[in-house]
Amino acid sequence: MLNTLAQESYAHTQKLSDLGARSRNDWLLAEAEYLMHLANQRLSFEQDINSAEAMLTSADKVIAEINDPGLIDIRQALAAEIVSLQQVNHLDFQGLYLKLDAIISSLDTLQQSAFLRKDSTEIVAAAPPTTPTENNNQFMAIWSGIWKDLKQAVLIRRLDAPVEPLLAPEQDYYLKQNLRLMLEQTSLALIDKNTAIYQTSINKALSWIDQYFIQDDKAISELKNALIEMSSLKIDQTLPDISKSLRLTKMKIEGFYKQHALNKLSTPDSELNATKQAKENENKGSAL
Repeated sequence: MLNTLAQESYAHTQKLSDLGARSRNDWLLAEAEYLMHLANQRLSFEQDINSAEAMLTSADKVIAEINDPGLIDIRQALAAEIVSLQQVNHLDFQGLYLKLDAIISSLDTLQQSAFLRKDSTEIVAAAPPTTPTENNNQFMAIWSGIWKDLKQAVLIRRLDAPVEPLLAPEQDYYLKQNLRLMLEQTSLALIDKNTAIYQTSINKALSWIDQYFIQDDKAISELKNALIEMSSLKIDQTLPDISKSLRLTKMKIEGFYKQHALNKLSTPDSELNATKQAKENENKGSAL
């Protein structure tokens, strides 16, 4: 569609040139049309809201310089489109991408100890059972010695909570690479403006951090907080339609083209004959 608009813009410029429309206002209008075309291209292809707004503002200044009341509808459309662009939530995609890249690079600096989970099982030291003959000191001494030996040989663990396996030290490299790939997928989703994949990738990375990393490690805590802050962002934006002003400008240029053509066709025959006779007389004078 934008290629078609570009071809039409070029055709209109050629028509104005061929028809002798060399007045300053004609060329100013053609310049405004070109700026509007660029604004639509930047917004549609690159989603560059700031550049589109700047170009529409420049186009409005050019049309204001023409000072033609017949162009008020174009300026009204431009004003509405500029306001609609200003109301879009401007998300710093470049800054967000660079922050993600910095997080990915920081994975190389993580210490190996951050990848190992602490054993959450508890050792329960049970109290020695009471003997039926508490007054028999000799029996208590024998039993205390036996209980001491049993505590050294037997380890009692609580199994009322699910037991999570420890991460082997040689597996930290693969975990780091998987986490890196997941965050790179987040970066690609950011470029593609895909909120679903963006948030899913970040949440998956956060779940791995919760499962395989020590939470009280400072580097892990900062990494997790940064990802949590980024996970709530909605990166796909609904962009406004800014093509109305461009369509109206094309209609004006087309109307000027038709008017120029009609003016050429409505030239009186007497004027044409007089021009022809003057050329004939000039030729005769040159021959003599």
